[in-house]
Amino acid sequence: ACLPYILAWIITLLATDYKLLYLARLLVGISHALYTSSVYSVEILSNKMRASFDIIGSSFRSLGSISVFALGIFLRWTAIAKIALGVPVLAFGLSFLIPESPTYLIYRADEERAE
Repeated sequence: ACLPYILAWIITLLATDYKLLYLARLLVGISHALYTSSVYSVEILSNKMRASFDIIGSSFRSLGSISVFALGIFLRWTAIAKIALGVPVLAFGLSFLIPESPTYLIYRADEERAE
């Protein structure tokens, strides 16, 4: 989900017309769809925990949207795009620190680590 977001903010930053901004928004929509259907969260969370996890994710996305709107009062959209680009880049980098799910480890025949 991070890669379309990164691409969207780069397109936003470099946009020369409204068509590129529409393309960036389309990529953000794709990112949201990929995030909300995260296989990883399904594999590691119980049914009870998934709802709470989804609510937290939705809350942070809403907070991010509100923050971008608030920044729009003080900054030009190109400055906001530069700042906002850091969020998915940081998330992408941190995603390499997330351990593999037990389901994936069993699939890879690494049952010892899956426990």
